[in-house]
Amino acid sequence: MIERIVGYSIRNKFICPSIKNLIAKQTLINMKKLLIASCLFLTITSCEHEINSGVPETVTSSFKKKYPHASDIKWEGIHNHYQAKFTIDGQKKEVIFSPNGTVLISKSIAPNLIK
Repeated sequence: MIERIVGYSIRNKFICPSIKNLIAKQTLINMKKLLIASCLFLTITSCEHEINSGVPETVTSSFKKKYPHASDIKWEGIHNHYQAKFTIDGQKKEVIFSPNGTVLISKSIAPNLIK
């Protein structure tokens, strides 16, 4: 009898409606979080692919050999050449590669001293 008042019966596996609603809401929240995380992951990976998709493998492999510790790498196509803007050892650099991976121009960008 007490089991019926509380709303849970071991024999019938009956859960009171308020607990049932709470479980359903929590499940829905978890599903939304999973969906948002999946969308975010796919967006980030597809953007990374789009940035590097126009750069030939010979150019990217040459870049990785010359600057293995580079970060914040951004590629840009300039006519038949490829420009990489990146940071290495706290210093910003720009390098222009030919389509076969040869470095044509390499320069360091001075930090802006005027505030």
